[in-house]
This record gives sequence, structure tokens and C-alpha cells, in this order.
Amino acid sequence: DGTSFLFPHQQDLFKVSTIHPTTIEHNSTQTSHEIMCDFGREILGHVRITILPSNASIPSSSSVEPPIQLRVGETRAEALNDNEEHFEQSIDLCTNGDDNTMWLSSHLLAFRFVRIIIASDDIDPDEVTIACLSQEAEIDNNAGSLDFGPNAPSDSNILDKNIWDCAAATLKLCI
Repeated sequence: DGTSFLFPHQQDLFKVSTIHPTTIEHNSTQTSHEIMCDFGREILGHVRITILPSNASIPSSSSVEPPIQLRVGETRAEALNDNEEHFEQSIDLCTNGDDNTMWLSSHLLAFRFVRIIIASDDIDPDEVTIACLSQEAEIDNNAGSLDFGPNAPSDSNILDKNIWDCAAATLKLCI
């Protein structure tokens, strides 16, 4: 029919929207404070972390290391992983501005869960906000369909169905 095929990484991203977590949990340890966010569904986008200025000192832009660490995953277990050997995506952060109050993931990430680790006592966890700049490619309704008919697992096998649904949602991010 004369139309050319585009691979997923070649598609133009047409829609960028800000998405906020559906749930946020705080957890403190002796050495850090952690914020776990669930966005409620799988997302493709950049994680944006904003540290509201307060009386605390935020490292200057000459600092190479961000004052926070980022972990992401399609599952809670992936986001809880701290072993770099098992990271599936780059979790590098870059600053957006001279004052180091806004950080953005350096690369597009596919995730549902985001965990922020704050190891500095100078940052108040209540003054940290997390959002996602979601990016979606325009897909034609037929190409984006995830109805696999009789090949999909039945509703009676809950575990297989959950695995299938997670895989289908991840696949849709790549279409």
C-alpha cells in the first residue's frame, strides 16, 4: 500500500503530559529516607524530581552527584533493587537549572514504581515532589490492540493472567 514501516524507537512522540503518583509511601532508616511512588500503571517517560527550596542547603550546580538517588521498576520489587548489576535501565539524573532544585531522568524510562533515596539530612522529604513527564507515540488503533484472542490466559488462572497483563502493558509501551 506504499506506507513505510516505522520501528518503535523511530516514532515521533506526540503527546507529553505530566502524571502524578496515585500513592506515595515514606520510609525512614538510620541512614536515609525513601519515597516509594506508584503511578498506578506502566508509563514511558522521564521522572521529574523537585526539591522545594527551604532553609536547608541544596548542593550547588558544581556538584557532580545529585543529592538523591533514583530507582524505577515495573514492579515494586524492581524499584526496591539496589544492586546495579541487576538494573534494567539507566537511572542517571541531570539537573534542570543552576540551583539543583529540579532533577530529571537522563533517559526515557519504562516504569510503574519510582523510589527516591534521600541520604542527606539537609533535604526535607516532605519538600520533595515526584512526577512523570509521560511520552506516548501516536499509534493506530488496530496496531495498538492487545487482544490476543484464544492465546491469552484464561481468567481462572490469576497468576498467569497477571503476568500476561503486565507483559501486554509493557508491550504497548513499545508499540
